[in-house]
Amino acid sequence: MRQRHRKAYLAQAATEEGARRLPSGIVIQELRKGTGKQPAAKDSVLVRYKGTLRDGTVFEEYDQPTALNLMYSTFGFRKAIKEMREGGKARFVIPAGMGYKDKQAGTVPPNSLLIYEVELLKVEGKYVAPWKQEQATRSTEPE
Repeated sequence: MRQRHRKAYLAQAATEEGARRLPSGIVIQELRKGTGKQPAAKDSVLVRYKGTLRDGTVFEEYDQPTALNLMYSTFGFRKAIKEMREGGKARFVIPAGMGYKDKQAGTVPPNSLLIYEVELLKVEGKYVAPWKQEQATRSTEPE
């Protein structure tokens, strides 16, 4: 998809009911307002989500609650989900430069807009790597 088509799609998405465009160019359309905590960039969250391309091709989908470490998500996804609250549901349209950029990522072609429908179930707090959790447990166990 050429750049002008991507820009036109983002502009159109921003006109949808309940949508707003962030200064970064990401469009967020709130589908259900959440009332709980907001996640931070280093948090782990429990979500259900589906990622599609502009043509509707699904590249990733989790129907069941799934733990997601935001540190390992794309910059655009991380930035958009920080705008949500627990219990909320939203649609994100993420510009190519904030997604996988000019890289092929599985079935996602280079320079693709990413469209996500996300339900934020729970903010689980700051992510701690499993090996760090194990170290902390060992250091608190009696000898």
